[in-house]
Amino acid sequence: MRRRIAVGLVGLLGVGAIGLGGYSAVALGLPLPETAPAAVAAALPSGAEAAPQPAPFGSSGIGMVGRSEPLVVAGDAAPRPIASITKVVTALVVLDRMPIAEGDGPTRELTAQDEAYYQDAIANAESRAPAPEGSVITERDALEAMLVSSSSNHARTLADWAFGSQEAFVAAAAEWLAANGLTGTTVVEPSGADPRNTSTIPDLIRIGALALADPITAGVVAQTTADLPDVGELTSTNALLGVDGIDGIKTGTLDEAGACLLFSADAVVGSRTVTLVGAVLGGPDHDAVDASVRALLASAVAGFQELTVPAGTAFGDYRTTWGDRAAAVTAADAALLVWGAETVTADVALDPVTTAASGAEVGRVVLATAHDTATVPLVLSAALDDPGAGWRWTHPER
Repeated sequence: MRRRIAVGLVGLLGVGAIGLGGYSAVALGLPLPETAPAAVAAALPSGAEAAPQPAPFGSSGIGMVGRSEPLVVAGDAAPRPIASITKVVTALVVLDRMPIAEGDGPTRELTAQDEAYYQDAIANAESRAPAPEGSVITERDALEAMLVSSSSNHARTLADWAFGSQEAFVAAAAEWLAANGLTGTTVVEPSGADPRNTSTIPDLIRIGALALADPITAGVVAQTTADLPDVGELTSTNALLGVDGIDGIKTGTLDEAGACLLFSADAVVGSRTVTLVGAVLGGPDHDAVDASVRALLASAVAGFQELTVPAGTAFGDYRTTWGDRAAAVTAADAALLVWGAETVTADVALDPVTTAASGAEVGRVVLATAHDTATVPLVLSAALDDPGAGWRWTHPER
């Protein structure tokens, strides 16, 4: 009897051990649950209000190359006469038809018509540069005469050179303006002598940006002088070149237009350089326009700031069911450009995890302003460790 009882107990214990062993094997072998992150609303920086100073006359404004809308536009919103600023459009339309692939472009022997354009410019008291019949010039020579010294006769020469006639140039200019979405601009002749050549501040900012994007026009409008064959040195009409970072673009003067300037400048903001384009139309004289341009430019530059979202900024929170916790934080500083009272925004993407080491990448955040974006990896601030056999054994349900 004692032997039977002992054998029975041993059997029961064996069965129990086998059961517990099977349970342990199952409990310890089950996968750990994923931990989904909770979003964290990070405190993101904002810029200070800007205080732009537009011109107290006519119309004016300024924008940043790469930004779709101007920073500020003030004054008369209707298209206004733009005088010799027209020549920037002429240059871009001519270069679109007759691009300079290398060197200074094709050459032209000036004709009696080219010299007649010069005599007409004298008679009409327009800006001009000599164009002696038989002289040979390059396309770049003509562009320099037109954009540096504002030669109206060279504008007409370029129109004939590229398109065969003044009328054909006007038709091509209309097509070019339409193709570039410049619906507020009208060009009826290439020099700007006709007050029906008109534009708006937003259009002029875009025209200036197009001029800077073309290496030929960008180079020419920054020149303080130009050397014309059989003529000599010509001086820029833009007295602000080299002042306050100004490197272009074109003056304009006409009774109906007043004094005008389309300008560009580079400015350093924090760790980067921004390119600005602006215009002032309808000034009483160029001294007043130049003073207004400098005030507008300085106030626009002062409105830019570089805001920093520091490394370690939390955008997510991970809490495992076994009690570990870690934040999803930025792996590096991010500097973003703003103008005025803009706020940095964040678009966060985070992955669920089971276990991961401290510093493991778990997602990314796209930080953005109206001018800038930065994509920064998000990493764990602490390890999410395996909970161990004890927790696994006591939590079979996972």
